[in-house]
Amino acid sequence: NPAADTARALLARRHLNAGAPDKTLEVLRNLSDAQLAANPLFLELRGSASIAKNDATAARATFEHLVRVAPESARARFMLSESLLHAGQFLSAQRALDEALKLDPRYLPARIGEVRFLTHAKLFDKAAAAAKKLQQDFGDLPEVLATTGWHALVTSDFVSAEKNLR
Repeated sequence: NPAADTARALLARRHLNAGAPDKTLEVLRNLSDAQLAANPLFLELRGSASIAKNDATAARATFEHLVRVAPESARARFMLSESLLHAGQFLSAQRALDEALKLDPRYLPARIGEVRFLTHAKLFDKAAAAAKKLQQDFGDLPEVLATTGWHALVTSDFVSAEKNLR
């Protein structure tokens, strides 16, 4: 049933989770602009499938479309940032990440992305400050401990790395 958007989204998510991005894209093919605007999840799934296929160009185009459909969504901007990183467009990725953080400073994936981005960029002082603030704001969530532990490991703070990763 082509009009069953919920079923289509569930099937697409199932294929994506099963590691079948081609099947995900097949399920999401031939969607109208009205369907995409009414259900931005389709764009999120399509972009995520493109990333899974290492198609950075398609992922970027899809997440740019998602940002146009949901301009006030920190999640949409964060996903655009991730696709730009996959494409090697670091300055654009940083701008999209900054926009996501401005829209929602408490959006955990963007805050984790900030620590990872700053660490990869070798901006260790800024990354350390972001990691400290991340732990202050979110406590001992597993994803926070993993991120702060990873950052400590990369920066050779082995005591903190062991504490957080343990």
